[in-house]
Amino acid sequence: MNLNYAAQQHYYINEDKEKLQLLITHCKPDWPNSYSFSKCLAENVIADTASDLPVAIIRPSIIVSTWKHPFPGYLEENSGMTALFLGIGKGFIKVNNADPNSKLNFVPADVVANAHVLAAWSVGTKR
Repeated sequence: MNLNYAAQQHYYINEDKEKLQLLITHCKPDWPNSYSFSKCLAENVIADTASDLPVAIIRPSIIVSTWKHPFPGYLEENSGMTALFLGIGKGFIKVNNADPNSKLNFVPADVVANAHVLAAWSVGTKR
């Protein structure tokens, strides 16, 4: 198993609650939140258990409405950043506590879908 961080190695060796809490405390400096931490663990599990399978891991940033297909601006639900944008646009959200120097990386949903198809083709055609 190739785990990049000592905290991940600790998780695989010890699975009781006390040691898991120690792991979470130990990992806080490396991951900004539990979501990114769990993604990292999941990717390592896939890399370890599916090493003999053709696998691609796609990690898009913030997915927003479509760029072109099925039509520009299409989305199925109002969640995440879309909900924030709607709240601001409709005047419900007037203040947002954020770093004015931070940059957000948005990617349209149809671009993510195309990336999945291309990744599957690329991985599937390698021999």
